[in-house]
Amino acid sequence: MKRSATTGVVTMALVGALVLAGCGGQAPTADATSEAGEESIAVGLFVANAFGDHSYYDAAFETIDALEAEHGATVTTYEGKLETQNYGPLLQDAADANELVYVVGNQAIDATVEAASQNPDTTFVFVNGVVPSEDVVSVAYRYAESCYAGGTVAALVSEDEGRSAVGFMGGFEAPSIADCEAGYTQGAQAQDPSLSVISSYVGSFSDPVKGLETATAIGQQGAYVIYSTAGLSGQGAVKAAEGGTAIAPIMAAYPTVPDVSPAVVTDDTSVLVLDAADSYVDGTLTKGDVRTYGFKEGAFTVLYNDAFLSDDQQTLVEDVITQIIAGDIVPEGAPRG
Repeated sequence: MKRSATTGVVTMALVGALVLAGCGGQAPTADATSEAGEESIAVGLFVANAFGDHSYYDAAFETIDALEAEHGATVTTYEGKLETQNYGPLLQDAADANELVYVVGNQAIDATVEAASQNPDTTFVFVNGVVPSEDVVSVAYRYAESCYAGGTVAALVSEDEGRSAVGFMGGFEAPSIADCEAGYTQGAQAQDPSLSVISSYVGSFSDPVKGLETATAIGQQGAYVIYSTAGLSGQGAVKAAEGGTAIAPIMAAYPTVPDVSPAVVTDDTSVLVLDAADSYVDGTLTKGDVRTYGFKEGAFTVLYNDAFLSDDQQTLVEDVITQIIAGDIVPEGAPRG
């Protein structure tokens, strides 16, 4: 028997799958060959800030084991620590030492384009975003899909509570987050066209205190469920739900569903990273490629909290996902330009 939340709000979480808390960013030791006996490849992993964010950077770090196992990769990590003047030198170091370099973090887009143009013998892969460059491979999520599923969950839980609004909390207004907000709105309003969406941005992916303030404000405006894609800041939305002052988010920080959350939508960075590595090894990775991943490729999974969602409601969400995979539902991202 499902229950209503005892607090004034509930959260859903968009999670980078394989998240590791507090990892240190040191280059791991790798075997010279893969399990399949392939020759080792030298791989660099650059993040614009630092590991230990409980979100996208840690999710990227957690792909190292798979790169080692499947391709015998020797992986070296590079942390930009948001010191933009160091992005260029660090990416040059990565290009000098590696044949394949992954870059995570929108702050490093310009530096990545420059480094890739100056190092034609190195293949740069930008993770979780699209870089407008013929020298860079882009691998990105179709976030409108996962967030559409989140919107479906939010609408169902809000209906149970008799609420007329749902919430959306982003870290900052990056294109991928805008796509998520668009998909979320479509999913929620497909279930209930009368639902309004209250959106707000923290201005940071690493400020739980500001996340608490933002989630609380969304809750005070009438939303019961918040979809949070705000990295570490999303922990503030969970605190808001636990304190009864705001709703609970679908957020990027939890490998399991918090008690105050009806669901978590995970994204699996290894799907993106390994697909690029596989194609690099077999010679089919072309610079300038833009590859996108969603439910069909196994990039997203929804985890449910039985206390909030009945079996029938969970089946309904899974049916929506099946329709997305089949192309019967096509969530649209935010308009560009």
